[in-house]
Amino acid sequence: MDEKQAIEQKLRIENEVKGAASWFFWIAALSILNSIIFMFNLNWNFVIGLGVTHILNFVGKAFSENMISGVKYLSLVTNIVLSAIFILIGLYAQKASRKAFVIGIVLYSLDTVLFIFASDLLGIGFHLFALYFMFRGFQACKKINKFNKLEEV
Repeated sequence: MDEKQAIEQKLRIENEVKGAASWFFWIAALSILNSIIFMFNLNWNFVIGLGVTHILNFVGKAFSENMISGVKYLSLVTNIVLSAIFILIGLYAQKASRKAFVIGIVLYSLDTVLFIFASDLLGIGFHLFALYFMFRGFQACKKINKFNKLEEV
């Protein structure tokens, strides 16, 4: 493989890593949006967000109906913190951090279990779809690290 082909291949792999890392940003953004939608009592949401935010939203709503309105906002803050964690994972994953991908995949897999318990087939399907691309990003990190080691020599 000549130098031009190697550069093109490395760029393709870097784009694959960044594309896979972008899933973490989408998950974070849509989770926050789901919480905001829930607070305004709208009757729809995004299935790609975190399932745990739905649980926190319902807990917050249940407590706020029983005169503890601060819990509703506490659940929103907790959802924002969870989303911030996914943003951080995404930032590190963009830099081809295999650890970030592993942490993100594990957390999102655990979230998938919530959809399995709820028998939400659409949620399960979208979670598995996102996990597939996250795993592809994890695999691409290996390739990028090989290229980087070759460049050091």
